[in-house]
Amino acid sequence: KSLLARVLRPFKFLSIIKMGLTIADIVRKKQIDIIFERSQSLGAGAIASLLTGKPLYLEVIDDQQSLLSLILAKAIFVYTSVIIPKVFRYKAVIVTAGVNPQVFRPRNTKKLYDIGFVGAFKSWEGLEDLVEAIKILVHKKTHVTCLLIGGGERFFAIKEKIREYKLEKYIRLTGKVPIGSVAPLLNQAKIGIAPYNLAHAMSAGKFSKHGFYYWPLKIAEYLSCGLPVLASDYPLISTILKTPRFGHVFPPGNVPSLAAAIETMLGSLQKWNAKNLCSYVSQYSWDRVASDML
Repeated sequence: KSLLARVLRPFKFLSIIKMGLTIADIVRKKQIDIIFERSQSLGAGAIASLLTGKPLYLEVIDDQQSLLSLILAKAIFVYTSVIIPKVFRYKAVIVTAGVNPQVFRPRNTKKLYDIGFVGAFKSWEGLEDLVEAIKILVHKKTHVTCLLIGGGERFFAIKEKIREYKLEKYIRLTGKVPIGSVAPLLNQAKIGIAPYNLAHAMSAGKFSKHGFYYWPLKIAEYLSCGLPVLASDYPLISTILKTPRFGHVFPPGNVPSLAAAIETMLGSLQKWNAKNLCSYVSQYSWDRVASDML
């Protein structure tokens, strides 16, 4: 964000070329068979592929893409093909994100919270809506507790909102925690929540053009911990949850509906069996994803 950075930004391609040269050197020395590039590398892998003749495979998860990489890629791994230009969609291989069931699994833990959330506190994750919904429930004298795991760009804004509404008693913020602590914390909740709201997105790629195109990793993690899920009703999410088999959805950004859905789910938890949730989400294990890609 500095003035120097803005002045130098047009020359970013020089660092990409340098990285490509470095990768090509590694490929030759280590006798690498394939190059797998994530699209945020902006063509460094494609340059190495050109220089070494080794095949390039590309992973695209957002709108940061290099035309050279799209052209050279033997296959393009995507969560949804709409994120890449139509001319390259014949190369698309649809995959999901995954979950590690050895890490994210049910534990015999006391349920201390009604709602559990884990995330990077991005603007589109809808945490403002969640806080507003809890405010509604508290004012209705509905007892509800919430655990927010993680930290990020909206952390302090959310913390201030909780303080402003005097909800400290009802919402606990953990801040960033080691990955090994996430699943034990999630197991202290009764339901997992993913209140995505693209209307809040400040820097979320081409949501306005493509809709919700990120694969909702946290949903797989909740299910793998045996938690039913309450999430925003975007097509990709509804497809995963097969509502109401594995959870409920609500209209994105509709705070009263979110509050009502929380009440409904907490009043009918017997509908969901942790074993069934874990069994279902096993199809989204990282082993399965890796096998599909191979």
